[in-house]
Order: sequence, then structure tokens, then C-alpha cells
Amino acid sequence: MSCVTLVKLTEVGRELVAKSTAVWTEMERITSKGLLEQEKELLISLSQKISANMESRM
Repeated sequence: MSCVTLVKLTEVGRELVAKSTAVWTEMERITSKGLLEQEKELLISLSQKISANMESRM
């Protein structure tokens, strides 16, 4: 037997998601300005490896 709980965002929560998504999109645009697509992909790949290394140490 399993139990399921349905969770929904409030209107305030949905507004916060919209605002944070807009901020994140702008930050990504600023920080990746001038990078080629291949450079962006490399940055993501290396960041994921660094993150994995850090998680394995915890």
C-alpha cells in the first residue's frame, strides 16, 4: 500500500517561480555572453564533474 500527497503552489509561489526564472535567465545571459556554444557545453560538463567530485567527498 502506498500513499500519495498532492502538493500545489499558491499564487504567491507561482509568482515567485516566475520572478526567479526571469532572474536566472538574465544571470545566465550575462555570464555566458561572448561564449561560443561549444564553450558553454564544455563549461557545463566541467561544472558537473566538479559538482560530482564535491558530492563524493561529503
